[in-house]
Amino acid sequence: QTVGAIGYVELGYAIAQHLTYADVKNKAGQFIEPCVQTAANATAGITTYPSDLRVDIVDVSTNAQAYPITGLTWALVYQNQTKAATAAALVNFFSWVLTKGQAMTGSVNYTPLSPTLQALCIAQLKKITLNGTPVSP
Repeated sequence: QTVGAIGYVELGYAIAQHLTYADVKNKAGQFIEPCVQTAANATAGITTYPSDLRVDIVDVSTNAQAYPITGLTWALVYQNQTKAATAAALVNFFSWVLTKGQAMTGSVNYTPLSPTLQALCIAQLKKITLNGTPVSP
């Protein structure tokens, strides 16, 4: 709210609030407009992720059309659940998010996960247990 100030909000919020946003210069020297496709370009080509999936993707893409200020969202849940209802709700919700929910991301200016990252996330989800027994969606 300070004249001339620069801040950062997610694209969906900036669009919904009719905020001014800028094209940002990436490591390839290109000024890139933020949108679902240029954000998706930021993860294109990443085939190796750490086992816990925590990775910083800010301006790491070699794709010349990648928006450089792009990030991922993580969910932290207890792997070993002790309440059946909670375990089922978690697994069912994240199963939907990682599969059918991916088709809805563009409508709110979010980017769907790459197939590689989607598969890795589903593998993490399969590690959730209820009193030591894997929880199925």
